[in-house]
Amino acid sequence: MKKLLLTGLALSVCLGAIAQNRPAPSSTIKERLKAANRHAPVPYQPSISGNEMPVNRINQTVSNKNQVSRTSGVQTIVGNTTYDLQSNGSTQNRIYMDAAGNVGAVWTMSNDLAGTYPDRGAGYNFYTGGAWGAAPAGRIETDRRGWPSLVQIANGSEVVVSHASVTANVAQNVRPAAGSGAWTQTSLATFPGGETALWARTAAGGPDGNTVHLIDISYPTGNGGALVNGLDGCLSYSRSLDGGNNWDIVRALPPGINDTEYEGFRADGYAIDAKGSTVAFVSGNITDDWALWKSTDNGDNWTRTVIQDFPFTKYDDLTQITDVDGDGVADTLLTTDGAYAIVIDNNGMVHAFAGAMLILDDDPTAALGLFLSTDGLLYWNESMGSNLPVVIATAPDLDGSGQADAFAADLGGRYGNDGICSMPSAGIDAAGNLFVSYCPLIEGTDSGNPSPLAFSYRNVYLMGSTDGGAFWSTPVNVSNSQFDEAVFCSMAKNVDGCVHLLWQQDGSPGYSVPPNGEHAIGNNDIIHDCYDKTLVLSSINETLANGVAVSLFPNPASNNLTISYNVEQPIELMVEVRNIMGQVIAEFTRDAVKGTNNINVDVTKYSSGVYTINTIMGEKVFSTKFVKN
Repeated sequence: MKKLLLTGLALSVCLGAIAQNRPAPSSTIKERLKAANRHAPVPYQPSISGNEMPVNRINQTVSNKNQVSRTSGVQTIVGNTTYDLQSNGSTQNRIYMDAAGNVGAVWTMSNDLAGTYPDRGAGYNFYTGGAWGAAPAGRIETDRRGWPSLVQIANGSEVVVSHASVTANVAQNVRPAAGSGAWTQTSLATFPGGETALWARTAAGGPDGNTVHLIDISYPTGNGGALVNGLDGCLSYSRSLDGGNNWDIVRALPPGINDTEYEGFRADGYAIDAKGSTVAFVSGNITDDWALWKSTDNGDNWTRTVIQDFPFTKYDDLTQITDVDGDGVADTLLTTDGAYAIVIDNNGMVHAFAGAMLILDDDPTAALGLFLSTDGLLYWNESMGSNLPVVIATAPDLDGSGQADAFAADLGGRYGNDGICSMPSAGIDAAGNLFVSYCPLIEGTDSGNPSPLAFSYRNVYLMGSTDGGAFWSTPVNVSNSQFDEAVFCSMAKNVDGCVHLLWQQDGSPGYSVPPNGEHAIGNNDIIHDCYDKTLVLSSINETLANGVAVSLFPNPASNNLTISYNVEQPIELMVEVRNIMGQVIAEFTRDAVKGTNNINVDVTKYSSGVYTINTIMGEKVFSTKFVKN
């Protein structure tokens, strides 16, 4: 048995019947939609700030199973909430694990059953000494808030940032020791015109580990706000070098954030991570580019990279149609659904994830339509350059029909504009293994409610990659039951022996928060799961086929790449090198002898990017990848 581990610069892989998921081109998403025979687009859903009044709430029965029964991970109910809309898109950094193995977690909580949630705020719990604290009875803030984001900085302090309303700005709660002591609440600076912000995201980093990076947006006009810098929802960046005591960068606009490129930014349509002096965030929307902003000097200077281009700038669905080729006929376009995740690896490279969404707008006087049956988790990293994101996961095909399509009549609960496979969150371990969670719909499940509330359930799935994202393990379902709604999963960025996950579990699919709640208000459990990472990666660790193993070094390579084969018996090896377009650019044949056999490849003239090494033995083809700097 061999393990796929990223160790230093050498990437060792096994050649065998490798149970890995090869990423698929994003163009396959349209074919899956056609095969599923779900072609009716639905309108875009506006964001919810949490200050809406309870109107038009659907009174369906809620039956929460409160199950924590899986044996594959150590699960604990760490809290509860009746406020069950944790995000309009991306989930905040809401859980961390420190070097001592302690874990902190936050979520939006309330105990109110009437739908006004006057006690709404950040629920907090802490794991230390092998046990979680008691579930909190109330919020940590001094006033009504929501959408908390949690970080711990190097000096041991904890910082929770959460938002309030159009009349009160984003605030931080800080305490010097994790897990104990009083919180000190202070409001953060408004925009220069006095406009407030909401839906904040934070990350901790910096040369000394005490920097807090923050992104949020100004209150959109639809939620009672005003235009800021010409933007309806202005995304801004702020920084504190001392754990929130002082903020030396306040409401800065990195390059590309302007009213020439954007009408505004989507609520919760962004995600942030930091590692050392590298900080990066991604943002996108149904009708905007999926873009990356990255700084390698702790937020002083930024570069912007478009991950997936939306073919129209400042698209107006009430005057335009999605006609890309100019033939007068609207085209179905692939974009993202507004749920994003980002993680910076141990070499400073950014890995980004998003839920996929297909849209069509064939009426210039009506709102564009979303195909909520779009199925695909998109993935991109910086080594892919200008190449399109790839699909690394889809909803599980549980009935063996070829793709997941046996969903309830109305698909799933409407969390923002999520597709079938959405809500990603990501982390990384010390060896460089990547992990991503996501929440797909589960075919064959049905809430039992009549249409338009006939929903399938979502579960939390988890997968990993040991080679920097080239291949991914077989996804595993870490939820308790297919008939529990497990959503809004947040993963601790640091992975140790287990992947630390925090999610919301409900007995009914969908949410109850006004103005368009889909079932009655009831209790929801907040679950922490410590899931053994070896179980995630086990599908990659397979027995060697014909006793052959291969190593590539150095990886990444600049001048020369060595392909090293270790064989147990003589065998003929055919080797080909393919570029990102699939074109063969080099071929080799070797009669390998028992022991080590090296093939040296001059990659000096290769363009920067990702390349595939295919090793052919008879009818079997085994692949791995390397990066050319």
